[in-house]
Amino acid sequence: LANGVVTGLGIALWSLVALRLGLRRRSLPGLVALLALTTPVLFYAVSMWRDPGLLTLLGAATLLALRARERPTTGRWAAFGASLGLMFLFKEAAAVLIAPLWIAVLSGEGLRERRLPFRAALAAGLPILAAIGIHMAILGLRFGDPLGTCYAPERGLLGDRPLARLGRLVVSPDVGLMLYAPLVALGALAAGLLARRDRAVAIGLIVASTLFAGMHALVANGEGGRFV
Repeated sequence: LANGVVTGLGIALWSLVALRLGLRRRSLPGLVALLALTTPVLFYAVSMWRDPGLLTLLGAATLLALRARERPTTGRWAAFGASLGLMFLFKEAAAVLIAPLWIAVLSGEGLRERRLPFRAALAAGLPILAAIGIHMAILGLRFGDPLGTCYAPERGLLGDRPLARLGRLVVSPDVGLMLYAPLVALGALAAGLLARRDRAVAIGLIVASTLFAGMHALVANGEGGRFV
C-alpha cells in the first residue's frame, strides 16, 4: 500500500517537472497515462520497494534542481542534495544517478554565476555525504563491513557479454526499451525542451540515464527493463 502512494507521488512530481517545462494542463492526463501504462512503475508498485522510491526521489531532485537554478537559495540546494542522498539509502547503484546530476547541476550554476559555486556545492553535498555515512553505518551493523553488501563478489554479480546485454536492454521485445517506446520518444522531446530551459540539468539526466543503462548491462541480473 505504501508503494502505491509513493508511486503516485513520483508520477505527480514528474508531472510537475513537465508542467514546468511548458506542458499544457489539458495534456497532463495523457502524460500520467503514459507514465503509468508504458513503464514498469505499476508493476514495481506491487512487487518492489526500492524502485518507486527512486522514481519519486529522482523526480523531486529534478524539480528542486530546476527551482534552485532559477532562484538559488541555500535551502533549495540542501533539499536538492537531500533528494539525491536519500536515493543512495534506497540503493547503492543509485550512485550512477547521483554523481552526474550533482556535478552537472553545480557546473551549470558555476557557469551561470561565472565563479565556483562553493556554497551551493556544500549545501547540496553535505546531505549526500550524510546519507552515504548513514548507509555505511547500516551496512557495518548488518554485514560487519561498511563497504559490504548482500551482492558479494563471490555471488557472481558481473555478467558476461555486456554489449550483447546492452543491446537486449535496448531493443529486445520482452525487456527492452522498445517496449516502452512511447515514453522514450516523449523523453527525447522533453530532453530537448529541458535543454532550452536548463542545459546543465538536461545533460545530467542524459548522462545519468546512460550510466544507469550501462550498469544494468554489466550485472548478471540486469535484464529486467528497469528504466523507471
